[in-house]
Amino acid sequence: MGQVKTAAIRAKDLVGQILAVGQRRESIRRPVVVRQVVEEALELLRQGLPSTVRFDTQFASDCPPALADPAQLHQVVMNLCTNAEQAVEESKGTVQLVVTEERIDTPPEGWSIEPGIYVAFSVQDDGAGMSQEVLNRAFEPFYTTKEVGKGSGLGLSVTHGIVRGHGA
Repeated sequence: MGQVKTAAIRAKDLVGQILAVGQRRESIRRPVVVRQVVEEALELLRQGLPSTVRFDTQFASDCPPALADPAQLHQVVMNLCTNAEQAVEESKGTVQLVVTEERIDTPPEGWSIEPGIYVAFSVQDDGAGMSQEVLNRAFEPFYTTKEVGKGSGLGLSVTHGIVRGHGA
C-alpha cells in the first residue's frame, strides 16, 4: 500500500507538471533527497524488468538534499533508466546508477549554474552504445531508433528540458 500511495502522489505531481507546462508556470522546487526519488523510481521499474537486466546503485552517504521539483526528478530517473534498460534488455546487462555530491568551482561551458555544491546523478549501461549520428540527435523531440510502438522519441528530449530547466 505504501508503494501505491507513493506512485499516486508521483502521478498527481506529474499531472501537475503537465498542467504547469500548458500554462507555462514555473516548476515547484523544494529540497529533495535524491536517493529516495531514485529508489522509488527503481521500485516501479523493477516490477516490469526482464530478469536479464540488473540495476547496480551507488549512493554517497553524505549527499545533501537537492533543490529540485520531485515530480520532474522522478521523470528524469524513469526516462534515463528506461532508456538504459532498453539498451541492455536484448542481452544480460547492468544499469548503474550513481548519486554523489560534486563541488563545481568552474561550471562547464554552456551551463547556467553558479559555483557550489551539487548533487550529481548519473546512469550508465553496458549496452552496445550508439553511433555518433544517433548521439548527435538523441535529444531531439520525437527522434527514436526504436520500432513503431516501442518508443515515442520524447524521453531524452523531456529529460534534457527538465535538466535545462533546473539550470544545468
